[in-house]
Amino acid sequence: MTAYTLPQSTVAGGLAVDLDRPLIAADDSRWTWTGTRDATGMPLVRNGDSAPVRLSLVYAIRGPLIAAPRPVSAADRHAALTAFTRPGPHDPTPRTVAQLLTRLHRRAA
Repeated sequence: MTAYTLPQSTVAGGLAVDLDRPLIAADDSRWTWTGTRDATGMPLVRNGDSAPVRLSLVYAIRGPLIAAPRPVSAADRHAALTAFTRPGPHDPTPRTVAQLLTRLHRRAA
């Protein structure tokens, strides 16, 4: 095995795979890149403390691989919560809701 300076991704099965993040196979097994490649340039990955294996072999046996989701940060949570609390130009105000309810009440009478 030889260590290389690696690109951020590689192609396996025609799909780009992000090597900087843990990978999840179709059978829910988790794989991490060892930081090395074999003689053909294929990245070597491992599952826990197992021996490194070729990424293409994992793809062939375990199914397609996807990058594990990134952890959600406090800034992400804050942005998600505040995105829906900011009133927009067409959002109803308490006054417009009250006017709508009054009109509906009059129609029903």
